[in-house]
Amino acid sequence: MTPDGSGDAARGWRWRLGIMPALLAVPFLAMQMTPAVRWSPADFALAAAILTAAIGLQARLVRGRSRRFRIAVSAGLAAALGLVWAQGAVGLF
Repeated sequence: MTPDGSGDAARGWRWRLGIMPALLAVPFLAMQMTPAVRWSPADFALAAAILTAAIGLQARLVRGRSRRFRIAVSAGLAAALGLVWAQGAVGLF
């Protein structure tokens, strides 16, 4: 961390926010390759909102905690995100 305390936090947000375009690129590229995948702009907006909420919640919960706690919270949020995403995609429940 830098003396002013900004180094690690800025780097952490960069990789977290870098995940969003990569994840949103998957359905976009799939739409180019097959007609089975059809997302509207509203689908992309909703996916971005869900990802933003999950990333923000993860960052808020793990700040200043132990490595095991960060891993457990991140895994739990990833599982919850997967369930919400699957429910939105195909309606599991």
